[in-house]
Amino acid sequence: EPIEEGIARQIALAWQTRALRRERLYVADEVEIALAHFRDIFLTVVPTLFARWERLLGQRPASFLRLGSWIGGDRDGNPHVNADSLRLALGRASQALLTDYLDQLNALGAELSISSEIASVSAQVDALAQRGGDLNSARADEPYRRALTGIYARLAATYQKMIGRAPPRPASVSAEPYPDAQCLRADLATLEQSLHTESRIGLRSGGPLARLIRAVETFGYHLATLDLRQNADVHARVVAELLKVAGAAADYRELEEAQRVALLRRELASERLLASPYSNYSPETISELAVVRAAAEAHQRYGPGCITTYIVSKCESVSDLLEVNILIKEAGLYR
Repeated sequence: EPIEEGIARQIALAWQTRALRRERLYVADEVEIALAHFRDIFLTVVPTLFARWERLLGQRPASFLRLGSWIGGDRDGNPHVNADSLRLALGRASQALLTDYLDQLNALGAELSISSEIASVSAQVDALAQRGGDLNSARADEPYRRALTGIYARLAATYQKMIGRAPPRPASVSAEPYPDAQCLRADLATLEQSLHTESRIGLRSGGPLARLIRAVETFGYHLATLDLRQNADVHARVVAELLKVAGAAADYRELEEAQRVALLRRELASERLLASPYSNYSPETISELAVVRAAAEAHQRYGPGCITTYIVSKCESVSDLLEVNILIKEAGLYR
């Protein structure tokens, strides 16, 4: 049987494959391995799963699935994970995701060839087409294609802004980047609604436009949430140094738990920051401050969904959690 032969072949391949790597993996290698799974499996499978559930339920469920990873954000015991690792992990994920979105938009432009001379179109899609910047007379009666030209151009500008270079397939017109993934989704939903109500096209939940909308809802601009993780002992040392240099506590680590909590709560209630660009700090403190500042930058660039969780290893007390808030306050993530 062909299937049995295929199974036997896979078993033979696995049996003759080395079980362990000889070369040490670095953070960048781990990032690429995880990204391959996200890109090659989840980007396709998750929208398909939702389409199947929608058919079974008879209604559209909310996009509740979220991808997550710790690679590039878990610093506990790994000195090679730092702010650069965080930027690398999020940047590579966003680059792969936006490239996939652009490819899907390009394919939609080839498919949605509806002519306004044959079918009506909503006023909202007509407005998108007018703003799209596509002046080619050959597409004058193709509002969906003209609208998609503008959507593609805005997402290409978003790619340029986030990744720092033009996408593999540049846009044919100039446009402003989307401020967030929700605005991209809104434009796509405008196309979907018009196709359903005006063109009377029975859109299946698994169609390419519906799958792209589901992907944008699920993955945003970041693809996977990156968890931050660090040991409580590191937080204690860093916060102790920040407090000492700022003159707020001579030796924070000698304080009793109740005293620590009271001091940290006072600091969290204050608007002032502890770190100064003119003071000298240990490499550990400099690195930890760089990580939370990179996390704040990522929130601004990719949206708050890119980092939602901070895990504290060896957490034993309230002060262990308040110390994290002290750190992220330095980056403007706690107010």
